[in-house]
Amino acid sequence: MSERFSMGKLLLAMLSVIWMIVVQFTSLLEIVMPDICFFIVYGLLETGLIYAGIRILVEKGLKSSMEEFRIKKFYIKPVWILTAAGLPLCVCIAAILFLEGDFSLHELTGYQMMKTLVKSVFVIGIGTAVAEEFVFRGVVMTAVEKRWNVFTAVLLPSLSFGVLHIVGAGFSFWDSVVVVIAGSVVGIYFSVLTYMSGTIWFSVTAHAFWNVITTLISISEQPSDNALMSFRLKSNDLYLTGGMFGIDASILSILMYLVFTMAIMIAYYKRNGSIFHCQK
Repeated sequence: MSERFSMGKLLLAMLSVIWMIVVQFTSLLEIVMPDICFFIVYGLLETGLIYAGIRILVEKGLKSSMEEFRIKKFYIKPVWILTAAGLPLCVCIAAILFLEGDFSLHELTGYQMMKTLVKSVFVIGIGTAVAEEFVFRGVVMTAVEKRWNVFTAVLLPSLSFGVLHIVGAGFSFWDSVVVVIAGSVVGIYFSVLTYMSGTIWFSVTAHAFWNVITTLISISEQPSDNALMSFRLKSNDLYLTGGMFGIDASILSILMYLVFTMAIMIAYYKRNGSIFHCQK
């Protein structure tokens, strides 16, 4: 990092979180648009507004470059796609193999199936992944690193990321606890992907694949209207099912987050001989 941030600049960087919340109000377009068109427009509009707002904040407010915040020109590598798809698929397969439940395919018309796919890809996948990764692994993580150090930058935004997922959700106390823990651990995973690759696009890819796959294959106590297929868990054990949040917050997912995080770090260490020797 080229410059140590003052507390004022750190607080200015936090405006990216406010901007992410403001952008969500574009969902009001649903009132005047057909649902499939709305999902496409909303996902792309959310992505564009997040990028534009963060670019103004970084370049005009923080007097830095987007590249310094690891928001570089878009590119992905095949290994990123394999890694990104591997985590949710491993969780889904493990849950179906080792947890008791009933598997069912949803009976959908062609239009309903298209609607489900488009919403999953553009809104839950691309839109959410870009917004949350640009803010938490892009602006906030880099700002915290510039203020303090890399370890604080991995932990603090990840905890904030976990807390974000319970705000206004109406979860019970223990549901909130498991969601914050799971959100923090997967936040660390996304942070490690960003540091190891030197770009935000690895974590965006992983986040998008996770959202899309775990939405289309619903694994929870209750079936989801957004899914193509469901594995309805018979257990009511909060730690096995993830409670109200679903399999994302289960102990199974948390263990998988940790396994993939360690695997990425070990692979990086073997190739570079150090950890968090970040690319710029």
